[in-house]
Amino acid sequence: MITKKLSILLCKYAKMRFINPAEVDEPTFEDIMTTKIDFFEDVTADEARRYCKDRAITYLPSKLDRASVFKLEGSSFLRIPIEETQTVAPAKKIFDEDVSELFNKNEVIFVFDKGRIIGITHFCDYNRDPVFIYLYSKMLKFEKKLRETLIRKGLNNSHMKDFFAGKSYENEVYAEKLVGFDKLHLKALEPFQCFLLTDLLSLLARNGISINQEPITAMRNHIMHIKNVIKNKDYEKANLIYDFASFEGLIKSFKEFKKTNELL
Repeated sequence: MITKKLSILLCKYAKMRFINPAEVDEPTFEDIMTTKIDFFEDVTADEARRYCKDRAITYLPSKLDRASVFKLEGSSFLRIPIEETQTVAPAKKIFDEDVSELFNKNEVIFVFDKGRIIGITHFCDYNRDPVFIYLYSKMLKFEKKLRETLIRKGLNNSHMKDFFAGKSYENEVYAEKLVGFDKLHLKALEPFQCFLLTDLLSLLARNGISINQEPITAMRNHIMHIKNVIKNKDYEKANLIYDFASFEGLIKSFKEFKKTNELL
């Protein structure tokens, strides 16, 4: 089910870049970067130190030299050149194979165009709308493809009922699903339109294609409930500091999702 907030996001982003929200291109770093940059020269040294501490970073870019940054060493800032390994091009895709390693080595990534900074990206920027919309579109296509695969294997809603019946002896949840199947007359409905993703994946596994469900369902739940995929470490104490493990989890889940999609 598409929530009201997600529907608004889809329409908004479709008008911005796409004709059809169900055919969303993978976002680039230009799509999620911060263009309103906080420069070292615009604040006092104390403000710069506090800014870095509040965000668990040590870099602030230079306004006068767009190829340099000021790095916090102890209590002082040193101007150093931005290394190539800290930069990406605006058109680089956000789910490229090396993004986890990039952010693991660098607190922030500098988006460079024509030799100068045009934006900055932190891994928490994966909470931005273009990422949600892209992942939603991928999940939408995945679930449609999953249903088509089950139908192509000659399965229908009656086979799902049989699956529920077989599991009902060992699991009360499936016993309730079995009762609901007849009560809601699901047999007569369009194939596989009214079942949970986990049930569809389990039925698929029962018919020869076994996959790792956990990362798929975790990603889907974040998307459908509009939850930040990148979590705060401790929102009460430091609401600007984010948990890198949640970012790595997202990247891992997406890679697993891509592998699964190729199996269908």
